[in-house]
Amino acid sequence: MFRIFLATLALLLSVAIGSADISFGPTPRALDNIAVFDTRDPLRKAEWDALRKSGVRMIDLNPTFLMRVELGRAARNGALLPRYHGTYLDDQGLQDLRARVRDGFSINYQAGIALSADRCGLSDPAVLGREAARAEYTHVISYLHRASIPVAEVSVDGPFLRLLQGSRKAFSCADGTRNSDGTRLSDGEEGKNITFTAQAIHAYIEELVGQIAQHQSRPPELALTINLPNWREGALRSAAWPALHTSLSDMLASFTATRRGAGQRFAWIRLDYPACYLDGTASCGGGTADTFVAKTTALWQASRALNGTGRPPALTVVANDIGSRARCMGPNRIPEFLAYRDYRDQSLTRYSAPPARAGYVAPDPACQMIQRDGPDQQFINSSFSYANSLTKGRLAAQLAHADPTLKVSRIAFQSWGVSPMSNLWYIGQIRRYANQQ
Repeated sequence: MFRIFLATLALLLSVAIGSADISFGPTPRALDNIAVFDTRDPLRKAEWDALRKSGVRMIDLNPTFLMRVELGRAARNGALLPRYHGTYLDDQGLQDLRARVRDGFSINYQAGIALSADRCGLSDPAVLGREAARAEYTHVISYLHRASIPVAEVSVDGPFLRLLQGSRKAFSCADGTRNSDGTRLSDGEEGKNITFTAQAIHAYIEELVGQIAQHQSRPPELALTINLPNWREGALRSAAWPALHTSLSDMLASFTATRRGAGQRFAWIRLDYPACYLDGTASCGGGTADTFVAKTTALWQASRALNGTGRPPALTVVANDIGSRARCMGPNRIPEFLAYRDYRDQSLTRYSAPPARAGYVAPDPACQMIQRDGPDQQFINSSFSYANSLTKGRLAAQLAHADPTLKVSRIAFQSWGVSPMSNLWYIGQIRRYANQQ
């Protein structure tokens, strides 16, 4: 009994003194989303400098910072729909980003947006994957290379759920994407089967990494992003899609078999937005921390074979909680989905049209203070508490108990949601957290 106590104590101590790298993903929905990399403002320069000195060096870049056309939507009369100037980084914005890379930051590009729309009607999985990769390189990643910005990492964001039967990921083949005349481009509401999905994603990754490697001196590292709440694992159902019957571990097994002998290796597995498991909210289907541990353990164990005989990938967890808006920051007062508006000024929520572009009213300073000191501060506090639990607290101990080899090696503070309102404020919060670790 005493030896069991000592072993448990040693485990908890090893968890308590554990540490993880930290990456930072600015939100494309912030009021200052386009200015985030511009350090001509002395205050913003000071915050970026402080963030670098804190040890945070990886920038998780949402593709909407780069897209100038609606790559996730079907083309109209052969032409991709343009996005508003001001919803993506222009040439000056790209030079600002390049300056941050010269300062010592690296770019982790969040891939996958092209696995949708016009590609969905292709019946050959290898062709679908290659065409999606070529479209994404041409219309998104090439802007980085034109600005002499290398891609250090590529995180392929939720690729299986963009195709797989039972998924309802928005603007994916699985959701039944339609072209401009209403014709469905996928093979029915059910999407693609598990074998087709594995083959298509394999082809996509090989082509995308190959395209990037041709245009820079070193190939990027590779990560696979998994939205944990959306997946089924055995008896643990998907939080949102009861028709999704494929288990995550089965999907990874099929993908691993498809990749046998592949040239690319995964450096990371990334768990996307599982924070809702901690409070049992509806967005996680009422799941709990135990659900999180069980699904994470299953993913970890399934991923050990992903690189064949090579070194298995390490684990990243996106440690953001769910943000919200103060009442005075409603959709009529802030372009809540600014980065996602298409040329008709429609939000990617698709369920309600936002007001006309001229109808947006900038929130007044008092409202911004309410947002910052209320929902945004709560969002940050909850995110930091969650991150600490993953690296040196209760969740870390539970994960280690489930599988002693399981460890969170990187925390990603990557917000694509409605909080925080200011990326400048967000940078300051992240560097303060990093300095406390």
